[in-house]
Amino acid sequence: MQGRTHNDPNPVPHHEKDKHELVHDSKMKLGKLAAARGAGEVPKDVIDNVASKMKNGADIIDKLLSGNKDELVKLLNGDGVDPIAILKNCILAGISFIPYVGGILSSLVDIIWTAASGSSAAEKMSKAFTDFIMAAIKEELQKYDDETLRQFFIGLSNVSSKYQDNFQLWMDNPNPSTIQTIRTSWEILDSQYLTLISQAQKKGYEITELVFFALMANGHIALLGDFLTYAKAWEYTDEQIKSIEKRFDDTVTKYTKYCIDTYNMGLKKVTDAPVGGSETYKEVNKYNAISSYRNNMIINVFDFVNYWWTMDPRNLPKGGSFDKVRYLVGRICGVVTTPNAKSGWSGWEAYYHPTQEEIEARIGNNGLYRYQGALKNLSIRCWSRIDAIIPRVVDPITGNVSEVHFGGSGGAAKGTKEFSKANPLLKVNIGSELVPWNLNIGGDYFGGGDPRVSNYDLSFDDHKIEYLMGFGTSPTPGFSGQVNAIAPLFQPYGVGFSGQVPITDGPASVIDLQYATFPSGASTLRDSPYPGLIATQIPEGKSATLPVQYVGKETPQFALKLKAGGKGTVEVTLDGTKAVFTVNTDGYSIIPDTNKSIFRIPDKANLTITVTQGTVRFHCLALIPQSVNARLMLRTTTQNPNDYHLLWDGSKPTHQYKTQLITN
Repeated sequence: MQGRTHNDPNPVPHHEKDKHELVHDSKMKLGKLAAARGAGEVPKDVIDNVASKMKNGADIIDKLLSGNKDELVKLLNGDGVDPIAILKNCILAGISFIPYVGGILSSLVDIIWTAASGSSAAEKMSKAFTDFIMAAIKEELQKYDDETLRQFFIGLSNVSSKYQDNFQLWMDNPNPSTIQTIRTSWEILDSQYLTLISQAQKKGYEITELVFFALMANGHIALLGDFLTYAKAWEYTDEQIKSIEKRFDDTVTKYTKYCIDTYNMGLKKVTDAPVGGSETYKEVNKYNAISSYRNNMIINVFDFVNYWWTMDPRNLPKGGSFDKVRYLVGRICGVVTTPNAKSGWSGWEAYYHPTQEEIEARIGNNGLYRYQGALKNLSIRCWSRIDAIIPRVVDPITGNVSEVHFGGSGGAAKGTKEFSKANPLLKVNIGSELVPWNLNIGGDYFGGGDPRVSNYDLSFDDHKIEYLMGFGTSPTPGFSGQVNAIAPLFQPYGVGFSGQVPITDGPASVIDLQYATFPSGASTLRDSPYPGLIATQIPEGKSATLPVQYVGKETPQFALKLKAGGKGTVEVTLDGTKAVFTVNTDGYSIIPDTNKSIFRIPDKANLTITVTQGTVRFHCLALIPQSVNARLMLRTTTQNPNDYHLLWDGSKPTHQYKTQLITN
């Protein structure tokens, strides 16, 4: 490369090189790495499991495992794609493949800086989010100009790419010179994040630029995670490592608090903002505005926040594979009624003005913040308008199909739409006035038309509709007996629990407790502690059952950790083996098993989770493989980079790819 050697601790920045030369260097380097690096192969069962959790999973994983950064950047900048959704999928795959690619999480985040240093991805992220916030808050908030944003991205891209180069040099040839090079490069990038992240925190800019703060924070936390994984090999002292461990914890706490505080600042503005439309629609329009704000913040900000704990190798030494299980409530079409007539209105009009709490209760009382299972089919009854909808979902554990009838008994059965994991419901068009008038589902049209009807195309990128709910029946003369309002509920595209959680040998299997049976007396806590994170609260003496299935190729032995909050004692049992957890936190913590038990998972099994004392709020349970035949990561003792891979003995079925460092 121009002007540098492998031992140079300060290689020439990428922006000083010709673009075509950079592309040529990248391709040459990829070819050499593919031939030279002895990284382990990713078992096919791990690839299949991770790919199933995201839209276009196989395509993304193909590019990640082949180390093709150029193709990933093209994907992020492509027409008709959401770069935020693709980046989240890349990070999910990268966290899952830590045992095989060495765990350099920041290499995945580097993809976004490279893509956004162009114009397309940055513009899509900036314009879509900012335009939405401006419309939702209905006041002129300050915002960065595009050129300033691009300069921030270019700065991060240059320094981040240099760090990736130097990391690869160390991996290929660990010696005192390359160790000093990677240490220097890490410290420069750390300093760059500390400088640039403040640019997304300026007074007056906080709300509109929160998505960029979250992306920068994501990269910085991933970089700190790299340090904790490789610090011993980079010859840092125990005292220095403890210092960065504290910095990691403090940084996650500080960045999370900033996201929550800024979200709440915007939430107040959205709540206080005037809503349009007639008085009849005022309450529903207000709910839709708040719900839309929440949904956009979950997609663009808090899904990333929910990754941060997984980037700490103290929590998941070999990474983790998990689902993002949460509903987004789509637009309510129609007018939600209330059983409590409101003063100031006469006749049926008095029932058309629910409080925000009453609308919220309609969703919560149906249990619709907790995962219901996969949408199997949907029946519609209608004449000229929609009289009733009947969604049916498959219970993920028993396989039983349950149905709920929303609306009245009028109309005729006009057909049933069938859905499956291979053929999910991705969007719906709802036409409504006082009541839902028509539905367009997959090109099939139900109901009639009217010049007063407003039609809404409802979808979210990388999501599918897993439930369609109604809110009661209309009391209006001429409309009575019809469903009064309909809203779709969206889940991330890859969520598809089919009865047992698949457990593999490599990354930890992180299992949302929403997948467990729900004991009487337990409850679902929405947005705990931030939007999009759902907790299952179980009181003393109650148990939940979680079915798991081992699909790996080795000896199925696992240790357990909980992500939970509250105050109490939890026991997890299987075939006589018992793990014990002491929970004592106002927030949520990663809690180890005080018994240090090792579980043997047979082909299919049920874990029983019992709160023996107190009340505990659960996010998830992690099953961490304790490999017998594979070499484990030796973070506390080794200085050999190859010891950070989980190497397979060659006798197991594996995927065709030889893995290498992702990105450059």
